Amino acid sequence: MAEPFHVRFNIVVPIAETQRRFVNRIENNVRQAMERVYLDNSRTRSALGLLLAEVQSTLGEPHREADLYPFQFMSAWANLVTGDFSRCLQALEGFHIALRAKWGYIANDLNLAVLRTIAQSEVDLGIDWQNGFFSKKGAKLLDDNLVNEPLRWLADSKFGNVLIPFQKGLSHLLEGTKDPQRFGDSVTDMYEALEAMAKIITAKPTKDLSGLREEFITKLHLSASHKSMLKEYIEYGCEFRHAIEVGQRRAWPLEHEAENFVYMTGLFIRLAIQAESL
Repeated sequence: MAEPFHVRFNIVVPIAETQRRFVNRIENNVRQAMERVYLDNSRTRSALGLLLAEVQSTLGEPHREADLYPFQFMSAWANLVTGDFSRCLQALEGFHIALRAKWGYIANDLNLAVLRTIAQSEVDLGIDWQNGFFSKKGAKLLDDNLVNEPLRWLADSKFGNVLIPFQKGLSHLLEGTKDPQRFGDSVTDMYEALEAMAKIITAKPTKDLSGLREEFITKLHLSASHKSMLKEYIEYGCEFRHAIEVGQRRAWPLEHEAENFVYMTGLFIRLAIQAESL
C-alpha cells in the first residue's frame, strides 16, 4: 500500500488544517449515512427531522425543522457545526445515537467510517472513537483498560446512570484543550459516574458518594492502599463539586490532573463491576 500523499511529497500539514479536513471528511460520511436513511422505503422525510433533532439537542441548539430533504439536512448540519472541530465531534455523537436507535446497520457502517477517517488524518488528532463516543487519547494501555473496557462493561442497561456521566466526562476532557473550564466539568462528570456506581453497588440510590463511602469501600473488598486512594478520590471530587464561597474563584484543574481523575474513575469502576460479580 502506498504511503499517504503528504508523506510521499514531504508536505507538513498543521494540526488546524488536519482538523479542518477531518470536519469535511466526517460531513461526507454523514451525508452518505443520511442518504441511506432517506432511501429506506419504509421511512419518510420526517426521519431526517428526527436525526437532526438529536444532533441539535446534543449541541444544545433548538430544533426548528419538522421534516426535510437530504440537501436541507446537510445545510442544517453545516450551520450547526460551523466548521468547528469540537462541535463536529459532539454533533457526530448525537447523530450516531439517533442512527443506532432506528437504523443500527447504518450506525455500524458509520462507526467504521469514523475510524477510517481518524486513521486518514495527516496528523494524530489525539482522539479515539468507540461505541459511538469520542474520547481523548492518552496512554494506550491505560485507555484500553481504564476507558475502553469500562465503556464496554457499562453498555449493560443496568449501568445506564453510570455510563451517561462517564461519557460526558470523556467528551469534556476532549473539549478542555479549547476551553480549560471543561477539565473541571470532566472531573465533576466522572465523580457523578462513580457516585452512580456506588448507588448501584450499595443499593442505596438516594445517598451521595460521600455518605456511601465506607459501605462502598467495604463492598469493593479493597486493600488498605486502595481504600486510601478511594477516600482521597472522594474527598477531591466532593470538594471540587461543591459550590465555592462568595468572592472566591474556582481553580480549574490542569489537563493532566483531569486526565488522571478520569483514569482513577475507570479504575474504581472496574473494581466495582468486578466486586458486583463476586
